[in-house]
Amino acid sequence: MDGSGKVVTGMIAKNQVNSADSGIAVVGGFRASANAVDVSVSDNIIEEASGAGIDIQGGTAPNIGEAKGPARDNTVTGIIRHNEIQQVQGPMISVRGGIDASTGEVIRNLAQQTIIGTQASNVRCENGLPGNHAECTFAANIEASHTLRAQTQILEEKRTVPIPLSQAFVQQLKERKGVIESRVEELRERAEKIPDDRLRQRLAKVGERLEALREKLANRMAGQTDAVHAP
Repeated sequence: MDGSGKVVTGMIAKNQVNSADSGIAVVGGFRASANAVDVSVSDNIIEEASGAGIDIQGGTAPNIGEAKGPARDNTVTGIIRHNEIQQVQGPMISVRGGIDASTGEVIRNLAQQTIIGTQASNVRCENGLPGNHAECTFAANIEASHTLRAQTQILEEKRTVPIPLSQAFVQQLKERKGVIESRVEELRERAEKIPDDRLRQRLAKVGERLEALREKLANRMAGQTDAVHAP
């Protein structure tokens, strides 16, 4: 997303994409900061992409065009559901916290996705640049790579592939959690003032997802702290 301080919800559904750089791309902050994006990517057919089939990025600051700037404190949440991805040169699904700091700092960005019923033999879920974070949760009917399948079997109950956290990033997670708490409160206040019932409900759902994300971050920080202080 180009522009800072925005809240966006949406759906990308039932498209057929052929011969594209990236089949479908969702970016929380494109040289922008403090955005909250919640997008469902479902029932799409993606073929012959030169990059990733579905590319989710928390934040990025590439050297494209004349504009320059950082990408900080962006959040991308969503569900990738029932897509067909074929003949792509990059990963079939790519979820990255923050990439490409060519024109500014890229830090404290978060990409969190749930992947359901999508045939994908190559899934990449990684933090990207230091100080950013990605988390992927896998549900039914995933055809994952050998390594990812082994990780998913080990974590069968949680079905989550966590990214290892450094001590420095644990501190950044604490700061990130505070940002999310403020965003949840902002969404609640905004939803109360909107007369459109459908839009108010959508904002409320985004708030619920962010609240769930806040709880996940709190749990992860607690686990990391326990691990650090364990004898």
